[in-house]
Amino acid sequence: MGKVIIVAGDTGTGKSTSIKTLDPKETFIINVLNKPLPFKGSSKIYSEENKNMKAEASWGKVKDGIEALAKKPEIKNIIIDDIGFIMTEELFARSKETGYNKFTDIGVHMQQILNMAKSQRDDLAVILMFHIDDDISDKIKVGKKIKTIGAMLEDKYNPLAIVSVALFTDVSFDKEGKAEYSFITNRTNINNLLIPAKTPDGMFETLRVPNDLKLVIDKMNEYYN
Repeated sequence: MGKVIIVAGDTGTGKSTSIKTLDPKETFIINVLNKPLPFKGSSKIYSEENKNMKAEASWGKVKDGIEALAKKPEIKNIIIDDIGFIMTEELFARSKETGYNKFTDIGVHMQQILNMAKSQRDDLAVILMFHIDDDISDKIKVGKKIKTIGAMLEDKYNPLAIVSVALFTDVSFDKEGKAEYSFITNRTNINNLLIPAKTPDGMFETLRVPNDLKLVIDKMNEYYN
């Protein structure tokens, strides 16, 4: 069974930067928004020419891409950067359709991507990078949640319910105002906002760990193996 990890956070909080610690010879990035990676030298490390990155926003091609990449034993990590925009892309493509069926379909298609990832070999990690949104209750912001395409889908589907490891980004600042980036590993409350991160009991010893995907995957492999 493949290891599926959700990494969730706002733009600029360290999701994509966390990729830089991974071995590019063992890593393939599906770049949904076809945007540059935010670390020095990334365009020379990850590219279509190097055969370790591809721009793709179609849910079907992403699902098939995971299946094809999983057949390559040298690939240990598959990153789907900005995966939530696959749902947005399908919603725009079906904007003229009326009724609720398209929202059900979009949720089903996202679940098919997750199922494909989970059904692969044990030594493969698939990392799904989502943006987050405010969780509103009675017009009051109560926490954070995965950003999808709105309430029509969220009433039916929540990707967090499908995985065991969901990390949320966090940014703090030192005395000089320098940003320090980390992942939150478990459910917590920050500034009266619920952060629904989760990992299995004992996988991480601390609430925060560096935003380092190699560290996360190594910890996950150690825990399950």
